Amino acid sequence: MEKQQPTYKHFIITLFNLKIWKEDKTRRATQTAEWLTQRFDLFERFCLPSVAHQTNRNFTWLCLFDKDTPAEMRQRIEGYRQQVPQLRPCFFSAEEAQEFLSHEEAVNCRFIRRTVKGLLSPDDEFVITSNLDNDDALSCDYVERVQHLFLADRRRTLYSFVWGMQYFVRLNAIVRMHYPHNHFLTLVEEAQGDFHTVQFYGHAKARKVLPNVDISDKPYWMENVHGHNVSNELRITSRVRYTPCLGAVDLRTFGVDKQFSVARNTYNFAFKLPVYFLKIAVWRLKRKINKKK
Repeated sequence: MEKQQPTYKHFIITLFNLKIWKEDKTRRATQTAEWLTQRFDLFERFCLPSVAHQTNRNFTWLCLFDKDTPAEMRQRIEGYRQQVPQLRPCFFSAEEAQEFLSHEEAVNCRFIRRTVKGLLSPDDEFVITSNLDNDDALSCDYVERVQHLFLADRRRTLYSFVWGMQYFVRLNAIVRMHYPHNHFLTLVEEAQGDFHTVQFYGHAKARKVLPNVDISDKPYWMENVHGHNVSNELRITSRVRYTPCLGAVDLRTFGVDKQFSVARNTYNFAFKLPVYFLKIAVWRLKRKINKKK
């Protein structure tokens, strides 16, 4: 006898311009008009089309905005809902957003948990939360893969899609990236009673404290490095392994209309990327030295 399918709701959660981080990695202010305009442009270029092209539409996309988001930006947000009906914009004060940084379990991410809980039905057995930064992208079958895995497991689980792509926007270069502790994690929890959401744990520690399954058959996400990320950059660490893309790559699998030929990828691997990697390594070394002063 076939098992009855469990009831659940799946939420993709994107923190947009909440007043959490005051500076980016280069110590530039993150709440300026210029910064906000660039964030919206990156969102429209990468994040929005990747969600719009999901093959499985059974999800809700919670985009979390600051309550002081300007009127012209709110108009753009309404336009996004025409492209992705699953998008649900939510607006929060600076005080609510600061809960994200709290060390108290009852407070941390409380505004996110409250929002998700308000959208659940009494008969929902499970809640699925997936993290997506507003300047990154998911493969078009990400939601389908998540829900297929969940329906096979039907239990509290953290899914880590360990392979992704890293796109260097200014270089127009791309590499494959093996990064188990990535920030594209999905968490399945029981919906009844208290639950935390994937944002509560943070990608650095989630795999250490939660029962997890690694998915490694192909890249399921694309991280964009554009010079103004709050935390993303080239990762020089034993946790990350880079693999060159020497064959052709089609980013339409992430909803982005861009292709890389064999010739372009070979040139980037031989010339552009080594220079860039060395430059970033020197910059990080200088930053580390300056912190010690």
